[in-house]
Amino acid sequence: MPEIPGTREELENAARFLRDRMLSLAKDLEPGQHPDITMLPEPAILDWREPLRHAYKATLRLVAREQPSATHAVRYGGDLLTARGWSVENDTSPAEIRAVARRDGFVITLYAVHQEQGVSQYGDGYGIGGETPHVLLHEPVAFVPPEPVVTTESLPAGALLCYECDGLGWCPGCLGRGFTLNDDRRRQRCNLCFTRRLCPICEGAGLKWIHAMNHWDRTQYPELRPD
Repeated sequence: MPEIPGTREELENAARFLRDRMLSLAKDLEPGQHPDITMLPEPAILDWREPLRHAYKATLRLVAREQPSATHAVRYGGDLLTARGWSVENDTSPAEIRAVARRDGFVITLYAVHQEQGVSQYGDGYGIGGETPHVLLHEPVAFVPPEPVVTTESLPAGALLCYECDGLGWCPGCLGRGFTLNDDRRRQRCNLCFTRRLCPICEGAGLKWIHAMNHWDRTQYPELRPD
C-alpha cells in the first residue's frame, strides 16, 4: 500500500525526539553511564487495533549507581519528567515498580528490573522504554469480501457446496483475512482457520465430492441422509 505523504518523515522526526529525551533523562539519572539505546529500525505496528497505526519503540538499560536503588531511580525519573511537563502515573505494586509518562502521544516508561533479571553485578538494574505517537502510515483500505470460488451454477456434477463455507472457499469466520476484530476493533487470530485463511472443511475448494465424503460429511447434507 502507498504511504501517506509526509508521514514517514513525521515518524522519523518523532523517533529523534524520543531518542533525545530518553538519553537526556538517562544522563540526568546516571551521568557517568553511556547506555546504548535500542530502537526499531523501521516504524512498526505496536497496537493491532484497526485502523493499523505505526510507531517507533526504543529501550535502554541503566545500573543504579548515582541513584540509591532502582526503585528510587524510577520514582525520581518520574519526578523529573513531571517537572518537564509530562503527565506521569506511578505503579508501585509489589509485582512491578514503574512510572509511565505521557505527552502529546509520546510515552516514556521507567521500570525497575527484577533482581533475577538484573543487568549488572554492580547494582540494581532499571530501564527506560519509549514509544512515539502511533500514526497512520498508509491510507486505510476498505475490506472487500471475496467472491465464492464455487456457486450453484458452477458446481460440477458429483459434488455439493461445502457445508461450512457454502462455496466461498475462504474461511467463513474471517472471510479469508486470518483474523477477526474484537469489540474495540483489535485484531485477534481467527478461531476457525487459525490464520490459514482457507475454509477448514474444504481446504479452499468450496465443494465436497460426494464419493469422497465420510459418514459425518454426509450427515451435513439432508439430501444424503438415509431415511
